[in-house]
Amino acid sequence: MPARLGNYLIIFLASFLLAYLVTPLVAFIATKLKILDKPAKNKLHKKPTPRLGGVAIFTAYAIPILLINGFNYSARTILLGGLLILTIGVFDDIRRVSAVYKLIFIFLVTLLLASQGIILRLFHEFIIISFALTLLWVGG
Repeated sequence: MPARLGNYLIIFLASFLLAYLVTPLVAFIATKLKILDKPAKNKLHKKPTPRLGGVAIFTAYAIPILLINGFNYSARTILLGGLLILTIGVFDDIRRVSAVYKLIFIFLVTLLLASQGIILRLFHEFIIISFALTLLWVGG
């Protein structure tokens, strides 16, 4: 297995394990801070559900990336993009942000990442398709 592919596998497995371990902790903290999603007619859950899941997801992928790649340019850029998306997500969990503003913010973060060379280049000839895929990746 090529070293680079091995690194991706390690990052994936470590992220999965960290998400499994960190998510209950974040849910506990969100519950204590009363950052909860309340049941409503248009929601599936019947009792208050902790928010801030993005904190667990960011933590779960940031730590392995830093441990494997160090704080190199690509890692810094990807983590900055993730931190920006996390910021709007946490703000939305606490205060509520309209979908339009979130989409604009995600688009701007994707532009920032693409301008720094972080773009999914699956279709080299079609930069618009590559950007659209990057937008889906960033917006998750």
